[in-house]
Amino acid sequence: MERIILIGAWIVSITALIVFVPLRRWREAAVAFMAGQSITWITSITFVEWGLFENPVREFTKATSANFTFNFIFYPTVGALHCLYYPYGKSLAMRVLSSVSIPTVLVGLLLLVRTHTQLLRYIHYTWYINWLVFVIGYFAVRKYYEWFFQIETAGKAARGAS
Repeated sequence: MERIILIGAWIVSITALIVFVPLRRWREAAVAFMAGQSITWITSITFVEWGLFENPVREFTKATSANFTFNFIFYPTVGALHCLYYPYGKSLAMRVLSSVSIPTVLVGLLLLVRTHTQLLRYIHYTWYINWLVFVIGYFAVRKYYEWFFQIETAGKAARGAS
């Protein structure tokens, strides 16, 4: 079951990148994806080493105690798509909804994974801390993305690529 979920996460991630990232925006997606990788990889390894949670079933058991697929592929894919489709120029309510709905869905999925598989086991960690980590992490990725591409956030996006 665990391996099927990991393979499914790869399939969903690759398919989402191919389907939802227009060719003219691959460079933007790549920057957001790599920023997401740096944040999720560092935080997951740190949290595992601190004993906050563990990943009993993982891909590279001798190399790392963290889950590679979720932290290096799936979460960064979600972050890249969040940056590309963030509702710039929309109301504050829409921007806040966008920023909290993605972590909420991810935490819901992780609760299912934690309950029904051996991919994730919380030790000194809770779903609401995980939600907060996602909110802060995706906020940081989006801010880096906005800085890198000089996107104005006080109004409409000043994109040259769109």
